[in-house]
Amino acid sequence: MKKNIVFLLILIPIIWISCDGMGHQTIDFRKVENLMPQHPDSALMLLEQIENKENLSRKDKAHYSLLLTEAEDKTYVTHTTDSLISIAADYYEKTDDLGRKAKAWYYKGRINQDLGHPLKAQEYYLKALRDEEKIEDHALLGRIHNHIGMLYAYQKVYEKALPFQKKAVENFHLINDSTGQVFALRDLGRTFLMLGLQDSSIICNQKAIALMRKRIIPSVYTELAGLYIDRQRMEEAHGLLRTSLQNVAKPQAKYPVYLVLGELYKKSGQIDSARFYLQACINSAPLPETRAGGLFHLKEIALEKGQWEQAALLSKQYELLKDSIEQGKNAESIRNVQAFYSYNEIEQDLWEARLYASKQKSFYSLLITACLFLLTVALLRFIHYRRERKNLLQRLKANEEQIQRNEQTLKNISDVKDSLQNEIQIYKTTERQLSKEKDEQLKRTNEEIRQKIMQLEKLSHTKDELEKNLLTLRSENSNLKKREQAREEERKKIEESERLQNERLYDKFRSPAGWEPTDTDWHKHFISVDKLYPKMVTTLQKSTSLNESERKICYLSKIGVKPGAIEILLGKGNVSVYRKRLYEKLTKKEGAAKDFDKYISDI
Repeated sequence: MKKNIVFLLILIPIIWISCDGMGHQTIDFRKVENLMPQHPDSALMLLEQIENKENLSRKDKAHYSLLLTEAEDKTYVTHTTDSLISIAADYYEKTDDLGRKAKAWYYKGRINQDLGHPLKAQEYYLKALRDEEKIEDHALLGRIHNHIGMLYAYQKVYEKALPFQKKAVENFHLINDSTGQVFALRDLGRTFLMLGLQDSSIICNQKAIALMRKRIIPSVYTELAGLYIDRQRMEEAHGLLRTSLQNVAKPQAKYPVYLVLGELYKKSGQIDSARFYLQACINSAPLPETRAGGLFHLKEIALEKGQWEQAALLSKQYELLKDSIEQGKNAESIRNVQAFYSYNEIEQDLWEARLYASKQKSFYSLLITACLFLLTVALLRFIHYRRERKNLLQRLKANEEQIQRNEQTLKNISDVKDSLQNEIQIYKTTERQLSKEKDEQLKRTNEEIRQKIMQLEKLSHTKDELEKNLLTLRSENSNLKKREQAREEERKKIEESERLQNERLYDKFRSPAGWEPTDTDWHKHFISVDKLYPKMVTTLQKSTSLNESERKICYLSKIGVKPGAIEILLGKGNVSVYRKRLYEKLTKKEGAAKDFDKYISDI
């Protein structure tokens, strides 16, 4: 029967796995992935040729959705909805495939950014960075950091944009991606400029130009030229602008270069050349900001030349265009405010939830006190149980020894009984043989026989009593075993209750969102880990003395709490640095944060 049950338990998962694969076609996406970096248009064509997409398994459907979104993004297909990439994001969110999970959230952010939802895009980008330390795709990490920096810059929060843009440069540098570094350095230079750090902005643009090879990006040359003009480095600025004009790919892209070139000629005193380029901006530039810049500089030239009527006309045109630009910016600001309002409602709900939690603080304090009281009672009961169990085991052992002695005595009595019966038989035989002897001898013989019979009866009585005692001892032994089993079951229930309490506490530490541990929670956590891992306690005590924060990091890492959760619990930033220092402090060796995690896991 047991063999049949084991066979069924093995067979059922096999049948389930087999049925899950039925009706789903299997597709090898490796060819698509190999084409994606250099030939996304070919990858897109292969993906569009796949038939019966509804028959794909959930895993293949998520993989297909991710690759199709990536191919469309790289081939500049206009996004209209994020429903396709949501399939991939929802699937990979529940898996351990950290690379594809991060990529799915990144492309969901890209699509929402294109759809005009910058705050949602920022949320998805940050989700993509949750497992940043474990992701080895530095090209993806560079794009994510760069887009987050751009969104912060779009919101004019330049201080927050700066660290993300620096990380983008670092990620592209790790894989020697010169093109990625160029764009990241250009954006970083713009942020430095908005913060008033012109020297840093110049250095960024200079590094970007140094990294360029055959592919020249005109906007970098143009922006560096504008910075040189402010520093009166006119010849260098003119050379940069000439290079920029020679490499403009589209005709409409030359007008921002014309605007900077016109400013350069104006400050150099070459008024005719300045007017030529500035007038071209006014007449043909597609962007209103470029046209407004041309009007502004021409107005300044007219004022310098004393051409008051022309200056007034240019000033009027400039003001009208400036008002039009401001109205567009105001409309954009209104849309941003509406988006912020939606998020503020969410923040309001979160604040109300926190307020409710604070009102419950006294209730939780009473609950913790009650739990401690129950824990004390349970501990006292456990001590009493251990003592009583020890006494029961001693009595059980004594009874078993007494049973063995009684069984040996019964065996001896049985042997004596057999011997006496043999002797009686001999005496009876002798009696028949000596029937003719003297009466005195017969009487003596009869007396001996009588005594032997009495002795036999006495021994039989003793045997009966011993058998009764043996039955009584066996019954008592059975009752003691039942009581022992009952106490063992009660002990297991108590241990299971303690384990469940510890598991719930561990879950709170692993997912601390909206929860702050109390001193009692930390104390319970230390006690439970010390009980489960005594070797860790001994090792840490032998090592260099640890402060409270270092001890908490060790104990949280031992139960598998992620670095992000540790930062929330301890209120510290970049906990990887603390973990690296702890590893060096405990082992007297240099190492990384991952080495610390492995060291804590092994002890």
